[in-house]
Amino acid sequence: ELLYVADTENHMIRKVDLKQKQVTTIAGRGFQGRNAWPGLDRNATLDTLPERYIAKPKEFALNSPWALWVHGDDLYIAMAGPHQIWKMTLDESEIGPYAGNGREDIVDGPLLPRQPSQQGYSSFAQPSGLTSDGKQLFVADSEGSSIRAVPFSSDELVSTIVGSADLPHSRLFTFGDQDGKREDVLLQHALGVEYFGGRIFVADTYNNKIKVVDAKTGATTTIAGTGEPGA
Repeated sequence: ELLYVADTENHMIRKVDLKQKQVTTIAGRGFQGRNAWPGLDRNATLDTLPERYIAKPKEFALNSPWALWVHGDDLYIAMAGPHQIWKMTLDESEIGPYAGNGREDIVDGPLLPRQPSQQGYSSFAQPSGLTSDGKQLFVADSEGSSIRAVPFSSDELVSTIVGSADLPHSRLFTFGDQDGKREDVLLQHALGVEYFGGRIFVADTYNNKIKVVDAKTGATTTIAGTGEPGA
């Protein structure tokens, strides 16, 4: 029985063996990393870019891992610092970015570019919560006040369940407190998500509410909270 922990401010991922009562560090170096692209040489050209952006987990400095999700043989990571989703193999042999071009934005599209920051690919904004229906990840993308969907299949596209991806501009600054149909919904700095029975339960943090989002249609309703902070 293992518990994986996103040790955010230590910039590490820890593994807790619940039977042996033993804690080990499996990724990160204990300080904040600034390079979101393992294996990238600063002087790299298009011809010399690495085939895959991966590193050995305990040899690479991470940047604010915020949430984790196990799927199959992989551990998916909401890596808030570089605005990406990362993936680490459960055999602890490799870690690297899985989705997001590193630009802080809410943009749908293919998972990962060949070249860092390349436009035309998906962008995230401080992804901070993960859940899944077994077919895709659902992401609380906090700075864009959006709920995103990230496929486990590499040939599918990142999409937005509710949020600002369809807007031509101001995607990071469009937020509020509005339930209803997908096109009307506004959240504000959602941090947590949990999937159950076709619905995504959302900790809509700055609105002080728990909301539920239909995973297919995006229709959203408030199920707890008045909008005011309290006990």
